[in-house]
Amino acid sequence: MLGIGFYYYLTRGPEVLPDILWLKSWLWSNYWNDQLGAFQWTIANDGTTSAYQRQLTATLDQMNAYMVLLAPIIPEPYAAEWKADLMRLSRAMIRHFYNESENLMYLSANSPADLDPLRADTDFGHTIKALWMIRFSALMAGDSELVKWAEDRGARVLERAYQPASGSWASGVRRGRVLDLDKSWWIYCELDQ
Repeated sequence: MLGIGFYYYLTRGPEVLPDILWLKSWLWSNYWNDQLGAFQWTIANDGTTSAYQRQLTATLDQMNAYMVLLAPIIPEPYAAEWKADLMRLSRAMIRHFYNESENLMYLSANSPADLDPLRADTDFGHTIKALWMIRFSALMAGDSELVKWAEDRGARVLERAYQPASGSWASGVRRGRVLDLDKSWWIYCELDQ
C-alpha cells in the first residue's frame, strides 16, 4: 500500500485509485476488530501467534504507510471517510497504547503489564511517530484540541529523549523507567522528523 499510495500521491493517476480504495477496504474489513477497538495483528491465529493482539504498529502503520499521505488528496466521498477513520485510529492509539503518566506509547496493549513502565520496554520512535500521525489526523479533521494535545506531548517526548551531554537521542525507556541510551538509526530518523 505504501508503494501504490506514494505513486498516487506523486502522479494523481486515476487508474490506481480503484486499487487503493479496494485495498483499504480489504484491510479494514479483514484487520479492524471492533472488539479490540484496533487493528488486530494477523488475520487468523497461526498456532504460535494470536490474531487478536493489540500491537501499536498494526494500527499506526495504516496511518503512516498511506492514510495520512492520501486522505488530503483523494476525492470525495472517500476523503471524508478516510479522515473519520484516521480519527478512529488516533482515538484507538490513545485509548489502548498511551500511558499518560509516562507520556509514552507502548508497543502492545493486551494486558495491564504491557503499559506498565516497571514491566514493559518502549521506544521514543514509535511514540513520536504516533503523536505525529495523531497531529496530522487532527489537523485534517479540524480538531484543534487534539492537535494541541499531540503537539504538547510530542514536545515532552523530544525533551525527554534528547541527551544534552552527548547531543544525541536516547532510543527509549526500559523496564524500571531507565533510559535506553543505545543509538538506533531508525529512532533517530523518527525523532529528527
